Amino acid sequence: MTNRCNLRCIYCYADAGKEKPVNMPLGLALQAVELVHENAVGRGLASFEIGFHGGGEPTLNWKVLKAVVAAAEKKSLKAAITMSSNGCYTAEKLAFIQDHFTGLSLSFDGPPEIQNRQRPQKDGSASFRQVMRTIAAFDRRNFNYGIRMTIVPATLSQMPQAVEFLGSHTGVKQIQVEPAFPRGRGKAVAVRAKEGDAFVRSFKQAYEIAAARGVSFFYSGARLEGLTQRFCTAPHEALVLLPTGEVSACFEVHNLKHPLAPSLIIGKLGKSGVELRAQRWQCIMARQVDAIPYCRDCFCKYHCAGDCLGKTFDAKNTAGFRPSVRCRINRELLSYLLAKKVAAQAGLWLGTAIG
Repeated sequence: MTNRCNLRCIYCYADAGKEKPVNMPLGLALQAVELVHENAVGRGLASFEIGFHGGGEPTLNWKVLKAVVAAAEKKSLKAAITMSSNGCYTAEKLAFIQDHFTGLSLSFDGPPEIQNRQRPQKDGSASFRQVMRTIAAFDRRNFNYGIRMTIVPATLSQMPQAVEFLGSHTGVKQIQVEPAFPRGRGKAVAVRAKEGDAFVRSFKQAYEIAAARGVSFFYSGARLEGLTQRFCTAPHEALVLLPTGEVSACFEVHNLKHPLAPSLIIGKLGKSGVELRAQRWQCIMARQVDAIPYCRDCFCKYHCAGDCLGKTFDAKNTAGFRPSVRCRINRELLSYLLAKKVAAQAGLWLGTAIG
């Protein structure tokens, strides 16, 4: 929706707020709603989804966002309205979100000493109290939300503390944790190879704390209960639209200046529909885990499935893959989670889902 942001998170992959402001225009946004709805109808689906995401805080393009929601709600199919957001809203925005959205992923890092240091407002002031007010309002309404935490080297050992805080001070039922990655402002605070083992140790401790509270705690690279050839469905099941009209194969490739834009920007939404760069898209679609030599003998290959495009894609490699610190984290955490499943079911776990 926009590259503008009211926060200045120290690890922001998009370096939000740095570039000249760009907002998605209303006409483009409404065209996307129309296209996605028509596609869902043509495929015989019962519903479609509109998700607000990207390299800035979606609610800062508020008039367009409201118009998109209104247009989606008028369609013949049921619309699921979701968003990734920082939770810093006016009372008006908060009320609208609770009345119209199906669910929300809230970026929040936990206790005030962590949240305020890692996710300050753009003037440098604290954001903790404002986000906690949002969470309290969500809990009062039993609104569907999850929390997405980001860990930097300085807070690796505090992951269990952060999960304990969230479990005892909010009604959250699902927490996702991810290590900061070296893009944008994250280059200065990324979790690198030397910190991989520390991330694993802290995750295990935090997982036990979450489990004791009945909270789902997960990391995207260690998805035990699904088997797949591709990490993400964005290239083939989503229309990931940038504010300037380009279509991306990855939610994190947010503008044409991104290092992976020449490979992962796969088209543009024009007057007649999506103008697809077929060769780029086909190259991405060919990147299945069975085609990646590095992954050939890895026991968790069908769980992480070559991992996130935005973090491991390499256009110069015929397999389109370069390993990262996440490879070690993925293997260690999948081993841990698998052992827990086996132990909990008297030595035999048959799995629960195949995706």
